[in-house]
Amino acid sequence: MSEFQFGTFINNVLNVDLNNLYMYTENRTAVLPQLPTSACHESGCEHCVVPRNNVHFNYQGGDIILAGLFDIHAVGSEAFTCGSLKANHALNAAAFKYALRNVKTVFPDILRGIELGSLIVDLCDSAEKGRLLMNNLLAQQGLVTDMYGRVVFGNQVSGVVGELDSSEAMSMAALLGQYEMPYIESSATSVQLTNSERFPTFSRSLPSDRHQMVAIVRILKRMGWSYVQVVYSDNSYGRLGYQILREEAAKQGICVAVGHELNGDHDSIVRSFNQKPQARIVIGIADTHDFRAMLEAMKAQNLNDQFILIGTETWGRHPSVTTGLESVAEGSITMEAEGPAISDFETWLNSVRPNDPNTMRDMPFFTEWYQYAFSCYLDARNRDVYTTQCNPNLQISQAPRKTNSNYVPFLISSTYAMARAIDRTLRDVCGSNYDGLCWQFRSQTNVKQKILEHLKDSEFNFNSYPFKMADYEGQANYKVFSYTGGQYIQVLECCLKISCSIAI
Repeated sequence: MSEFQFGTFINNVLNVDLNNLYMYTENRTAVLPQLPTSACHESGCEHCVVPRNNVHFNYQGGDIILAGLFDIHAVGSEAFTCGSLKANHALNAAAFKYALRNVKTVFPDILRGIELGSLIVDLCDSAEKGRLLMNNLLAQQGLVTDMYGRVVFGNQVSGVVGELDSSEAMSMAALLGQYEMPYIESSATSVQLTNSERFPTFSRSLPSDRHQMVAIVRILKRMGWSYVQVVYSDNSYGRLGYQILREEAAKQGICVAVGHELNGDHDSIVRSFNQKPQARIVIGIADTHDFRAMLEAMKAQNLNDQFILIGTETWGRHPSVTTGLESVAEGSITMEAEGPAISDFETWLNSVRPNDPNTMRDMPFFTEWYQYAFSCYLDARNRDVYTTQCNPNLQISQAPRKTNSNYVPFLISSTYAMARAIDRTLRDVCGSNYDGLCWQFRSQTNVKQKILEHLKDSEFNFNSYPFKMADYEGQANYKVFSYTGGQYIQVLECCLKISCSIAI
């Protein structure tokens, strides 16, 4: 790195004035006459090992801060450490950053004179880790600093957006409720989260599992399937889903012949399907990897064409479920909650470059995701993992391992809903013609409650999609897909809350 490059890095990334930056001789008796250069190989610094901190949160300042809770990494081998990257969650975190920078373009009449900042927290699949950081932040009002030494003040955080699973969301919702902090989720669907006494500040931009089970029953009724069996996970998602499905099916005269609770032995579960051979329709209320494991077991037991699997949105259209198992998956039915189109987000994502200093500072997880997606390294630290150096000019959509997330539309919608709720609150406390942050927004005790109330009945159009919430819960229909010829083909739209006319 040349002296000029080093100076540019210091100024642009660390925000340090070079006029006040000094380095000393080894015994610290004199100031060096000029800044030293690194001992890099003459062909370039890609041969140098660049140490990087293992950052678990990322801060970008603003007048009002929205916190984002994500599981960008899996849990580590030791307490409060992080493990491997979870690519689809990195995508969701990028969607959060996109929504924050784009919200005033989509809604130009809101947040006048207000700059939205962000605090991205990586829980690493550990609710305890997230609770510890958020509790420190909200209770101590500013003990948390990011990798650049910038202090994050808790009183700047006016809302929290999340993409956690239901168990983590329940843990965080209980904590945030103690601080009266508005919290909107984009992926947690458990019916338990509807308990307003336990989770008084919780809301979500998508329907709960109850609506999904109702949609499945409507599909069964439409297809004339009245005798089914169910496989469900051994957790609250599976057990509660199974209970609701049985109740809703009974109302429609549909018999659930048997329920199989998953215990990790997918071969035995699939073998037990034959105990009720006439119940050819098998509904799965399970995680993504469980569906793949069941398909593998069905293939091994030569059960092609004997049973039809119906998968929840955890299957959706994930190619990871069916790759290499196309023949046994043929005829399966899956579903997804319908959200707004996100083509603008995809265009923006393709414009992001992993070696841009702003990207490295504001979205360090994108750089890590880029290396994973292309199986390449951007710095020498990852040469043991990947053997090919990255071309940072390639668009992320070209990556062989580029992943998708069903929750990106709801993550963006959640962020927009929170920003609009804050705007409506600013109009309440600062006046309808406000321009900039007024002192009342910081001082009045009922501001967070006002934000929550405005979240409760959020309603707006986003890319021609009628986003609407009622009683703190998003209203959405479900798209139903048939896996046919190696592709997911939409066959109908199950109308639950929003009027629709598609029925293919």
